[in-house]
Parts: sequence; structure tokens; C-alpha cells
Amino acid sequence: MAINIVADEAIPYVWESFSSIGDVVKLPGGNIDRRAIKDADGLVIRSITKVSPALLENSKVQFVGTATIGTDHIDLNYLEENKIKFASAPGCSAITVAEFVLNCLYRLSVVKNLILPESVLGIVGAGNIGLALKERAEQLGIQCLLNDPPLQDLHPDMGMVALDELVERSDIISLHVPFIRDGKFPTFHLIDQSILKLARPRSIWINTSRGGVIDESALLEYQQQIGGLILDVWENEPGINREVLKIADIATPHIAGYSIEGKIRATQMVYEAACRYFDVPVVWQTKNALEGIEGIKIQLGDIKNPVRDAIYNTYDVRIDDDALRSGFKAEDPAKHFSFLRNTYNYRREFSACEIINSSEIPEIPRIMMS
Repeated sequence: MAINIVADEAIPYVWESFSSIGDVVKLPGGNIDRRAIKDADGLVIRSITKVSPALLENSKVQFVGTATIGTDHIDLNYLEENKIKFASAPGCSAITVAEFVLNCLYRLSVVKNLILPESVLGIVGAGNIGLALKERAEQLGIQCLLNDPPLQDLHPDMGMVALDELVERSDIISLHVPFIRDGKFPTFHLIDQSILKLARPRSIWINTSRGGVIDESALLEYQQQIGGLILDVWENEPGINREVLKIADIATPHIAGYSIEGKIRATQMVYEAACRYFDVPVVWQTKNALEGIEGIKIQLGDIKNPVRDAIYNTYDVRIDDDALRSGFKAEDPAKHFSFLRNTYNYRREFSACEIINSSEIPEIPRIMMS
């Protein structure tokens, strides 16, 4: 019997991969409703599609996969209670987000006269993204501190520090936690007035996790004490706060994890989970997609700072910043925010870059080499 799969058309290579499992119907994420999935055995989505009893009740769906890290849009309890197999893509964009943070920091360091190898980077959240950032930052000579209470609970010898201590000791604080409202370790408004007041004068704050992790009213209250602000995520997306946008040094529309490599990894992870569930062989591979995509060739020109020059040449975050700010001149800024996310031209990771004249310039870190 044929396996029928309904999939979000915006997921890269979703037909090329999942068609080896069964018949694939591609639809815009916003059009995936009860009627669309009535004959589906499998459902493959992004965060735009909310998976709940209202969608799945009385359907044939046995497998739900989301090509995302987060699962805020999924009623996991309902899936478990109804024995519907679930898969997501944790870690798919870890490298992408880590490289995004470093790109932003190098650009901001010029404006703020910040010497990164002399700075302390506090990383809140030691999951896939936090650890990927730590590894790369340390390769660049940046000292790192880690905070992750749930992980510390499980592994007391990991050498982490309390959030208060991290904030007091760090020149830069980067947030990489899930959005959790309740329980032992909530992250909703984790960064509030009580935390911001502990920070070093002129410290830099970065949020690429979820908007609600920072209390934006506290940001506005303490804006004079903040030395730099990099925001990719916002409270009340897509209807973001104009005043918060004004105080951000770098502002982007929730695209920190949007790379070709990251998106293809997400497809691969969910595809392999579906293959296991439906008991079919894995045929499609990430390398099949990447082999057909041309990389980026970089000719370094700044001999004094080759690392910064290389990072600048992989991605210019100012383009995304300009695009977001221009939306507030539009008739509907929230619609513009969503448009930027949904039509984003996925960038490339460092691994796709070839430094042509690397032999002429010593001490290029491994993370910048193809």
C-alpha cells in the first residue's frame, strides 16, 4: 500500500528526499489543514503549521516530522497519547547560529572598539548551539563561560557557573536556551531587571534563541547601561516592538539559523526518522544536494586581520538588518517581518567557503578553512 506524505513546500529538498518513501504532496505551510491531510500517513512541516488535535483528530497520520529545532508548535502530549511517531531536527542549525553570532560580534567589535580575544563570552545554554559557539569562539582566542542549570543538574562536574556569576564576569552574553514558561527551569523572561543590573557596564547582549527569553521592557529600562545589542528574535513576533528595534545595534528577522547547510541537515534528519518508522531504506543523502551547489571563493585582502576579513566575506549581516528596519516604513511591519523570514535567501556556512590565498596569510583558524 502506498505511503502518502503531506509536506511543507518550503522545506528544502523535501520532494527529492521523501519521494523515496512514498507519494509526496507539497503545500504552503499555512494551507496544511484537516482537509489537506485527510489521506496522509505522514506529515512534514515547519513551525508555521500548528500540530494539535484540531489538525490531526480522525486523521490517518502516523508520523509527524518538523524540520525545526523547536517544538513549540507541536502538541507533543497529544502525539504520545495517540501513538503518533514524532521527529524533529535538534542541532541542525547549531553551526549556522554559532557562525552568525561570530559574524555579528566581529562587525560590532569594530564599532565598539572591542578586542574579542581579550573578552569573556558568557554562553547561556550549553546545548548543541551553545557548545558549537564555545568551540568556535575558543578557536578564535575568546574565553568562554557556560551556564545551563538543567544540564548542570544532570552533570554536576561540567564546570558551569551560575547565571548571576556569568553575567557579572562576561563582556558578552549570548543566549541559546529553549523557551520554557513553567517547571523547574523556566526561561520566560530569564533576562529581566534583576539580571541586567548585574551586568558589567557596556556589556554586549545577544539573543538568537526565543524572543520571550528577554524581558524587552527591561531592555528599554537598562538601555543606557547596555554596550551593544544583537537581536535575531523578538517578543510578539512578527509584531515586534519598534522601540526595541531602535536600540538594537544589529537586528534581524529570526534568521540566525537560516543556512543552506542547516536546512538540508534538518531535511535529512527528519527524512531518516521517517525511513526508520516506515521501514524503508535511506536513499537520499545531504551530500546529494550540496554537490550541486557552488561554494564561495574568498580572496583575503586584510593581512592585519585576516580572520575578520574572511568572516566579513562569508555573510554581510547589514543587508538583513537594513531589510528588517525598512519594514517599519511599510504599511504592515508584521507582514514584512514574516515575508523576510519566508522568502529568505539562505546563506552559506564557513564550510562552503574556499580561501584562495590562505597560504599567503598565516594563522587562519581551522573554522575558516573549507
